Amino acid sequence: FEESHRKVSRIERFANLMISLEALYTPSGKSELTLRVSQTCALFVAGSTSSEAPQNIYKFLKSMFARRGNLFHGNYDVNSQTPETFINDDELRELYSLVRRSIAAFICLYIRGERQLDDVRQKLETSILDEQQRELLRERAQLEGLPPEEN
Repeated sequence: FEESHRKVSRIERFANLMISLEALYTPSGKSELTLRVSQTCALFVAGSTSSEAPQNIYKFLKSMFARRGNLFHGNYDVNSQTPETFINDDELRELYSLVRRSIAAFICLYIRGERQLDDVRQKLETSILDEQQRELLRERAQLEGLPPEEN
């Protein structure tokens, strides 16, 4: 994530952001990676507005993973597609937002005692079908209620 801020090329920034999401959300099993990362992230960081609904985030992330696949597997043609048409400013901002919010949520969980990333990922996977688990994780991943900094 930090490396994405040092990149000038929007394609490199995109690649770094996608790697960030994969690093956070990749489940223990590697099958159906796009589906599982997109679904888990969408449910975990969804907001209260309609544009922030899990379905919209999921759809957006699936499209980002499709582009990621094209880029990482050699299907991106630099001669026929400009970086601006590959990922526009609004899409890049949305991707940054999702990664930032995900990192903040994982940090909050860590502060609240969730020290093992694999355990957090397992809880996130379980929360896909368990709304109570999902709400508990989302609540624990909020900045509100964290202890104040000690001087």
